[in-house]
Amino acid sequence: MRAVLVLVAVSGCGAAVPALPGKGGPAWTELQSEHFTMWTDASVARGRELIREMEHLHQVVFGVAFPALPTAGKSFVLALRDRYEVNAYVPEQFEAFSWPGGNPLRQPVIVFPADVDEKNDHVIAHELTHVISHVIIHDQPPWFAEGIAEFFETVTLDADRAVVDVGEPRKQQVSEVRHLSLVPGDALFGCKKLDCRDERFYMTAGLLFAYLANAHPTELVRFEELLAKGDEHAWATTFPQLTAGTLDAQLRAWALQGSHRVWHFTTKLEQPKLVERTLADGDVLSVRALLAYSFHAGEPNPAEATALAADPTNVITNLIAYDRTHAIDVATARGIAAAHPDDWRSWFLLAIALPTGDEAEAAHAKACTLAATNPANNVGGFCSAHALDEKTGTSEHGRQPALPQ
Repeated sequence: MRAVLVLVAVSGCGAAVPALPGKGGPAWTELQSEHFTMWTDASVARGRELIREMEHLHQVVFGVAFPALPTAGKSFVLALRDRYEVNAYVPEQFEAFSWPGGNPLRQPVIVFPADVDEKNDHVIAHELTHVISHVIIHDQPPWFAEGIAEFFETVTLDADRAVVDVGEPRKQQVSEVRHLSLVPGDALFGCKKLDCRDERFYMTAGLLFAYLANAHPTELVRFEELLAKGDEHAWATTFPQLTAGTLDAQLRAWALQGSHRVWHFTTKLEQPKLVERTLADGDVLSVRALLAYSFHAGEPNPAEATALAADPTNVITNLIAYDRTHAIDVATARGIAAAHPDDWRSWFLLAIALPTGDEAEAAHAKACTLAATNPANNVGGFCSAHALDEKTGTSEHGRQPALPQ
């Protein structure tokens, strides 16, 4: 996730968070396509335009980066009406943010303003690439995650274009390569935390992905296939000649003298099939609780209590509460499962709440069966063979719970 400065202060545009729909605020709509579930308080027409653009980007990312991997999997999108509403929850230096894994919803999430303009299209493309790529590769090295996102920043999100260009670097990216020193290979591969992801890190990661896509396209596809399988030795297996010590010189030489390919990708311009419904106030409160939790997980969250009071069986709000407390009572969990029998996470909560027994095993089986319909779901170790034994600490291996966090 790369920070982008917002040019206008939130305080300059009145109330950032509008009233609930039931109290005269804008309507919220859910739009579902093949690969995205979007909740938005922008107009339905804008929501349709955005989800069409996202489906086109999804097609481009898979067509260029993952041609041999399956495309199934659905992510969750929050397109708030404008940047002022986004920055009511998100620090002002972020135009948008993605939450590919480790979030309460247990599926990739992206948040961005529905009024994004052409100048900031690359920001949305960057964050969307995180979400799209996470569906197929759940555990990504940070350099790869940021490198592929930098690469697909070059795509212009335009639903009316029949052909999009991929791989032509933006002017800022060219300038960074010319004026910034590369992060050494060992530091690039060793960077795991946010504090080492500065401009040089993003530049070097983006340059490395572009180099692999241009100079080693077949090996890159193989590397991604191994990453998708969770192979810890994917790099050494695929690129034995590209050691951390030699990478710097090869990258710099390619940046100055190498051949750069621009992909011309033809999109399918037909309108994606959409399923739409109007969201209730309880749904809106639940996503506001999620947004309040996103950057302040360890702090009190009054929005959570408000959302639970409005809809005690809401799945999203109860997932937030579970992530905060790591506990849920049986009666509450049974009520959630009864109210939302088609949501795997309601059965997940019930399996967590119950002691061992037939009901717990049935809830576990139901959750895993439903979760399998969407490869983007982050089930963690919950659906492993010994998950229920591990929950009580009684497995033959004596392991602690292997549950998604």
